[in-house]
Amino acid sequence: MSADLAGQVWISPGAPLGRALRSTRPMLAPRLLEGRPARQVPALVAAAFTLCAHAQRWTAERALQAALGHEVQVSSADLQAHQAATAREHLLRIAHDWPRWWPEVTQTLGLQGCPLWPARADVQPALSRLPDWLARHWLDQPATDWLAQVGPLTPETKRWARHADSPLASMLHRQASAATALTTPGLSLVAGAVTQSHWASLAGRMLDEPRFCAQPDWLGQAADTGPWCRAWDHPGSAALQPQALTVWDRWWARLRELVHLALPQGQGLLAHGTWHGDEHTGLAWTETARGLLVHVVQLSDASPEARVLRYRVLAPTEWNFHPQGALGQALSALPQVGSEHDALRLTTAFDPCVGFELAPFVGATPLMETTPCA
Repeated sequence: MSADLAGQVWISPGAPLGRALRSTRPMLAPRLLEGRPARQVPALVAAAFTLCAHAQRWTAERALQAALGHEVQVSSADLQAHQAATAREHLLRIAHDWPRWWPEVTQTLGLQGCPLWPARADVQPALSRLPDWLARHWLDQPATDWLAQVGPLTPETKRWARHADSPLASMLHRQASAATALTTPGLSLVAGAVTQSHWASLAGRMLDEPRFCAQPDWLGQAADTGPWCRAWDHPGSAALQPQALTVWDRWWARLRELVHLALPQGQGLLAHGTWHGDEHTGLAWTETARGLLVHVVQLSDASPEARVLRYRVLAPTEWNFHPQGALGQALSALPQVGSEHDALRLTTAFDPCVGFELAPFVGATPLMETTPCA
């Protein structure tokens, strides 16, 4: 997808809260999908949303099944495919984006020999070889030992970064002091704790409120989402949980999840679900590499020839780059001058799915320029 079609996020460190983030991301789903035969939707979604294309297609398939009133079946093969696709996305972001955007990085993180390249239909053999590849190229020790010793958010994480013999560890070590000094207090949405009644409410807001998909909230609060707020790591019934995380914590959560996904137990790591409503309406949600992805669709009828009446996609970037959210608060707390490096560290911690650039704050800058959902 071209940059013009995908949109852009503009970052203005030191701007007042609500003005530090500006997005030109268009809401493509209504224009692309409404009026189309429902059977065409998964392929169109995967072609339009090329980052996390597998998650987009799988979520669309399940939303359509729910809208048709079918029992949504999720197989072991489905879970394994999502496990591999999410691990692949984490690998790409860490190997390509971190060295590109972090200041004063001299290391390169190659993916040569990584078993998840090229992508293939049979992912099981590739996943079985991934722990060894990570151990040799990134972790400097067996993946299971690494998780046991430094996987949790403890002081051991910095010790590993200082002493491990790998380009990734060296790169993290150079950033450790600055990253741990950058706090990002926020409210994290734990999707696995959300009730069916709240999914129903979310579906209604996505369909009926024109700007909701551009600036979503959870019960009136701007929420963040990502590897730091997974259901498996946050037991309990609270869907919205306050977390005082540093940039280091958020980076580390992504790396830790990658290593979990490389192991056999990673198949059931990521939560997902569906909701079926009246009038041929269905919703599906999926924990993806960047966070919570939600699709909601309303069909003309429940026949094989059904067409899409309304379709909305709510991606992780819209949660995490909300002007009032954790990233917006952290950016606003920075000085307007001389904080460009910290702004880059903050932005990569939340991992937008489109390009971003730093821009000086201009008082007349609007909150958002995102095209609304409807």
